[in-house]
Amino acid sequence: MKKLTLFLLLLLLTACGGNAEENYTYEPTQPPTTAGLEEPPSGYFADALRLVAIVEDVHPIFILPHLLPDYYEARRAEFLAAAARPDMTQVDFGFAMQRYFTALHDGHMSMPFVRMGGYLNIGLIYDSGRLFLHDQRAVEVVSIGGVDAGEMIGMIDGLFFFENEFARRVMIPRHAVSGAMLMYAGVDVAVPWLYVTVVENGVQSEKQVHFSQNPTFDPPNYIIRHEMMGDVFFISLRQFVDGDHITEAAEAIEAAMADGINKFIVDLRGNSGGNSTAGMRLVNAMGMTLPSFGSLRRLSELASEQRGIPFSETIDRIETHPIPSMGSNPKGVQLAVLVDNFSFSSAVMMAAWVQDGGLGTVVGEPPMNAPSAFGDMLVYNLPYVDLNVPISYTRFTRPNLNDDQNVLWPDILVDAGDALEAALDFLN
Repeated sequence: MKKLTLFLLLLLLTACGGNAEENYTYEPTQPPTTAGLEEPPSGYFADALRLVAIVEDVHPIFILPHLLPDYYEARRAEFLAAAARPDMTQVDFGFAMQRYFTALHDGHMSMPFVRMGGYLNIGLIYDSGRLFLHDQRAVEVVSIGGVDAGEMIGMIDGLFFFENEFARRVMIPRHAVSGAMLMYAGVDVAVPWLYVTVVENGVQSEKQVHFSQNPTFDPPNYIIRHEMMGDVFFISLRQFVDGDHITEAAEAIEAAMADGINKFIVDLRGNSGGNSTAGMRLVNAMGMTLPSFGSLRRLSELASEQRGIPFSETIDRIETHPIPSMGSNPKGVQLAVLVDNFSFSSAVMMAAWVQDGGLGTVVGEPPMNAPSAFGDMLVYNLPYVDLNVPISYTRFTRPNLNDDQNVLWPDILVDAGDALEAALDFLN
């Protein structure tokens, strides 16, 4: 049984993703040692093996060697070694998996897989490696639950990958007050409150902060709504979910244009993405055609099962190239798209369509998601921990290769809270 276990380990760890155009095949050079393991100590180890094998078989980074970080194998070995520990728990497995995923350089896979303990009811901001109170920006937070703020930031950086500095600015304050992150830092979160140590004007003091079961941000309570603001047709799109609500909004856009309306604002502030077809339909209703993102879809058995893409042992990808010149605005629509640091995924894709295709003006703050990034998630179930893990199988490239690939910079850079007023002023 031991020999069979070792054989399966090596077989799974050498799973690779086919032949790239440059005949590149990812092959692990340092499989993790199994010395001292009589048998896999639990189902956690088997799930870790399954996950490593499927990630290396599905994720596009393994056929893009210039993007794969040199520390990938060390993170993988660390994950499998952790999963093999006899004292492994489901919570520890989630943290170990999260750290492993940072080596994929994929913001879509940098999400908290451990959710427990609620959130401290305090608003923070992150700036230049330090934490401050959101409502009192001269007050620095130096420790949370007895953990030094700098150490907390370092631990967060070790567990999550941020595609740009704006992602760090948004997500570090959220993670710093989460019960899961505090527990990872060694804090007892089975209590109703913790002390947060702050410094103001050189004077140190402590605040007693209670836990809440809800995060410090509110989820959207609608998908889309629209209204007239003078002669501007305003659309608030909170989630990219295609359906009848998008059809109704598209019909309202067409009716407004028939009545002579040609000024539109699409608000994507706080929009975390979803099905990009929803945004495409709205812009198409304005008579526009969209530029083309480049895409590299990695072929695999999982992609075949979940997307219906034929799988071949001799072809490892479907690749298209970006075409910014495809964008057109024949009806002369004046369009502004609002974004903020929280805009993500399909929201960034829609803003890039508009900007790179010359279809309108992007207003607000740079989003947390890179305009050229991994995405388009497949789902893989880990049977022992009973967890559905999303795995990217596509690499997207923004239409304009000459623009910043990591940050989508608004054409009009203003505070997110002022973006609507700025857009109305610009259109009028």
